Amino acid sequence: MRKGRINSFESMGTVDGPGIRYVIFMQGCRYRCVFCHNPDTFDMKGGKYFLSAGEVFKRISELKDFYKKGGVTVSGGEPLLQVQFLIELFKMCKDAGIHTAIDTAGVRVTPDVKKLLTYTDLVLLDIKSIYGDMYKKITGQEIDDTLEFAGYLAKIKKSIWLRHVLVPGYTDDDKALTALAEYAQRLDNVERVEILPYHKMGNNIKSIEFIKLDAPASGWSENTNIVKVTDENGLYGIGEADGTPNVIKAYGDLETEHFQLTNIKEVAIGRDPMEFKAIWDDMYDKSKWIGSRGIGIFAMSGIDMALYDLAGKQHNLPVYKLLGGKYKNEVTPYFTLYPSHNLEHPTADDYIRMYEPIIAKAKERKCKAVKVCLSPGVISIYDDHEVVRYIKALRKQLGYDVKLLIDFLYRWNDWQAARWTLNKLADEDIYLAEAVLQHDDLEGHKKLADTVETRIGACELMTTHYEIMEWVKNTNISAIQLDCNRAGGLTALMRIQEFCDNYNVQVMPHGWASGVTGAAVRHFSAASKTSLYPEYLHKDFWPGELINNLTYDDPEIVNGTVAVSEEPGLGMKINNEYFKAKTGVELE
Repeated sequence: MRKGRINSFESMGTVDGPGIRYVIFMQGCRYRCVFCHNPDTFDMKGGKYFLSAGEVFKRISELKDFYKKGGVTVSGGEPLLQVQFLIELFKMCKDAGIHTAIDTAGVRVTPDVKKLLTYTDLVLLDIKSIYGDMYKKITGQEIDDTLEFAGYLAKIKKSIWLRHVLVPGYTDDDKALTALAEYAQRLDNVERVEILPYHKMGNNIKSIEFIKLDAPASGWSENTNIVKVTDENGLYGIGEADGTPNVIKAYGDLETEHFQLTNIKEVAIGRDPMEFKAIWDDMYDKSKWIGSRGIGIFAMSGIDMALYDLAGKQHNLPVYKLLGGKYKNEVTPYFTLYPSHNLEHPTADDYIRMYEPIIAKAKERKCKAVKVCLSPGVISIYDDHEVVRYIKALRKQLGYDVKLLIDFLYRWNDWQAARWTLNKLADEDIYLAEAVLQHDDLEGHKKLADTVETRIGACELMTTHYEIMEWVKNTNISAIQLDCNRAGGLTALMRIQEFCDNYNVQVMPHGWASGVTGAAVRHFSAASKTSLYPEYLHKDFWPGELINNLTYDDPEIVNGTVAVSEEPGLGMKINNEYFKAKTGVELE
């Protein structure tokens, strides 16, 4: 028995034929309609169910009494792409006395299509436009198959309900509607004409969920907050919010009664996820009463990221296209190198030795930029001379054909001490010095940036374009290093990028998170002309559990670059087995 790919079922359809209908949404469609409300059905190899005709008929039979005055309708996607499966299913339905209907845009009439129509009571024929040029503009396909199909239905006198979606700017002019009416009059088998209002059926946000994810620490904190945004059709997008999981979830789930204290999730529920900026601004406005920085922005970051993932899936587009399109096909990140160890009191020399195999691997992968750290276990006991020796040793291992970034982990309170160290390292060709001074010391950063040759990066702990404006205007730093999962998400990064471009300041997103944020950062960097060397915590170099287990099929390093996913949304794949084990939640 033949199996069919099915996207979803609906047990109480009221707009897909006469009476109450059992509706089967088939998977796969060759059309790419600009107003499609089921883009998740596009993929020919997708679908949530892969069932035989007998298995589907069993589902239908269990509810037969419920729709005895209605019947079964197959929709999609384009159901006639699985015509042999439907022949088997509809034959069973007819043998059982069940009314059958097909919701289709029409296909080329083949012997199999003719056979299926013998078991079909009604065809809901969707004519996108009667004009061939507009039809192709809307669907990406020629109108010929639709007209051939309609002609054959007229020839065999098969009942038709003619359907037409009224889309502003495409199908709503009087001339087109008149032409469609004249065409319908020439078909004597048209029982009904339905002019359907355009609406984004099922696209609106139905729910937003904050899911705590904790993992054992491995040198650094290993926890995150996964944000799941689901639309009315059950399609979902995934984002990530930084911060202590319990606190972030409490903020995201905050119950309020005062009209000025609306929960940020409530602002987004019921809206089109494509309203990125408007939703962001509304969440920000509502959050000001309980803090528009810190935890509030972290939570917003996760929601915003998930909106892009969801919208991309809805419209079958990778996120970089939602950001305006690509400037580059591959991203050249910097790879953060960090040794894993179980030493109780590691010294600088211990770290120099532990870096040797990691740096060797980075050179093998032809990494073009890497970042090494002043290791947190010994940072407090290094004096500045030791820091200089330590970095010189790592540079010697690395060679001078790779860009070297140094994370100083906010070592200095004194900008002059920092200046002394960076000047001693002037011959080491350091591309960027990160987290040199205390994170909120604007004056110190300005004095340091004005007196050293090394590029200074900062702002990984800052949020929103409002804070970044002060830094860019007042510090003369070279690079803004924001975390997408804490600074406000992709919407915030795009706004910050536009501002920084006016001052020739580079945006180098920090990627201190899981593969979810990593994917978002790659899309941002690809869509930015000036954003170079975003951080990438790659499994080959980073020992953290979340990096190594939460996502899979992350892009491989090819000559120091990584590809940007062409899959809908962010394109990352969650390891659902791992996710359920850690959270108790099933994403699917």
